[in-house]
Amino acid sequence: MKQISKNLTISSEQLSQDMAQQKPMLVFDLRSIEQFEQSHVDGSVHAVCDAQAKEKILPKIPQNVKIILISEPEEISKEIAQMMAEFGLDAYYLKEGFSSWKGNLTTGKTGKHIAPEELASHLEGKFLLDVRDSDEFSEYQIPGSVNIPLNDLFNPETLEKIPRDKEIVTICPHGSRAMIAGFALARAGIYSKTLAGGLTNWNQVLKPVTVVSEPVQIIQVQKIGKGCLSHVVVSNDEAVVIDPLYPIEKYTELAKQNGFKITKIFDTHQHADHVSSARDLAETTGAKLYLSKYEGYDFDANFVGNDNQFEFGNSNLRVLHTPGHTPGSLSFVVDEKYVFTGDILFVESIGRPDLRDNAE
Repeated sequence: MKQISKNLTISSEQLSQDMAQQKPMLVFDLRSIEQFEQSHVDGSVHAVCDAQAKEKILPKIPQNVKIILISEPEEISKEIAQMMAEFGLDAYYLKEGFSSWKGNLTTGKTGKHIAPEELASHLEGKFLLDVRDSDEFSEYQIPGSVNIPLNDLFNPETLEKIPRDKEIVTICPHGSRAMIAGFALARAGIYSKTLAGGLTNWNQVLKPVTVVSEPVQIIQVQKIGKGCLSHVVVSNDEAVVIDPLYPIEKYTELAKQNGFKITKIFDTHQHADHVSSARDLAETTGAKLYLSKYEGYDFDANFVGNDNQFEFGNSNLRVLHTPGHTPGSLSFVVDEKYVFTGDILFVESIGRPDLRDNAE
């Protein structure tokens, strides 16, 4: 840690002048949320400096950005400014506390979050602002998102690129950088929400879509962050689940909401791009687990092969051995009408065979 010798105070007059000149800074109000919402410095955001913030937020704050802390009395912000400065941050505290402020005041909340499930259901009209570094963004991103690295958000010219007529959602891997981005936007008078839990939680969202209603009900469960699909097929309140994903709570929730019972679970093959939840879902629901007898598993299950047939509700499921993506890949035919092919067959292509074995 650094030994601090500089003066860490900033006067109300100097802070007001710096804000008017739009100098890059973050202004954190450390008072209670009730006090903040009642009245706070225009352009400041409410912040809690606890152990979690120290561990997750502080390391993400750019060191070239000025940080102003406000409390009442000043002793609280003084202590935290000293700690931040020792970590190499350019931190100051408002001299004589909030009561000394002579500039503009405002009311209300800042720093709102949006749950991944809510965002997935209401993507239209959103400006998705991904604040990761460009190399991180190039590897994976939510479709339609725009990349502006966090450090660039403290540049007034960059802020001009952000629309004012859309709801802005800030995004990063876990939510820490996105939260700081929200602070930076609030400083510029731009309202935003932070994706709660970041891309980590986004990748766990399962979105159910009913693709067939009758005579059987087929619910496609989409893992929107990765593009993986699973299916729930319901006949007379009895359901089979094909290629279930995590989290398994989505399937038990669907069963409860729609009044059906999950009795059988099938995996089309051993998956290379994600971990199947078939075993855990079977244990949770008491359903029977069925796996390909043509592939090697190191645990007990019901192993099935070509032309095996199963009844559920008023329907029939027939097994087809369809090697290609993997040697043991299976497809499942329901009522001789609907075929669930796993990764063997896509709308515009076929599944690649070289994820586990060599292609010929």
